[in-house]
Amino acid sequence: MTVKPVVIGAVLVMLATSARAEIITRCGASTGYGYYFTGTVVPQSKAGWSKAEISKGEILLILAGDQPDIVFTDATGGTQSARSAGAEVMFLPAATGFKLVLLVYPKGAVDHYLFQLDHAGNGTVAWGNVKAGGLLQTSSLYVAKCLAP
Repeated sequence: MTVKPVVIGAVLVMLATSARAEIITRCGASTGYGYYFTGTVVPQSKAGWSKAEISKGEILLILAGDQPDIVFTDATGGTQSARSAGAEVMFLPAATGFKLVLLVYPKGAVDHYLFQLDHAGNGTVAWGNVKAGGLLQTSSLYVAKCLAP
């Protein structure tokens, strides 16, 4: 798995704002399924389950002090920090060996990331999102392998 220059740039900007920031893990391509509800942009004939893959996507779990952030590269190659996109980002209680991160966006979207990582940052993330605002209503779940930074 390679880190794109755009991702490195986004991380460097974030690290510059907090001397204590660190990358906990870096995850690669994601595969999963999404459910698309009938609506403005989804006709009845296209509603339902759809297999999804973000083959060039990357997810970075970053910790600045005790505050988490997710830096995500999506299927279009766009990279952004969840915090810089306006999300409230928080850890939720999780079992030992797991990290559960919740992102709540102001316009009707919620993302969740459940990381199972070893002490070095290797493991798996199961993540998903729910989009209830805007033109598209979906609920998705993906999985990706993670490597130590």
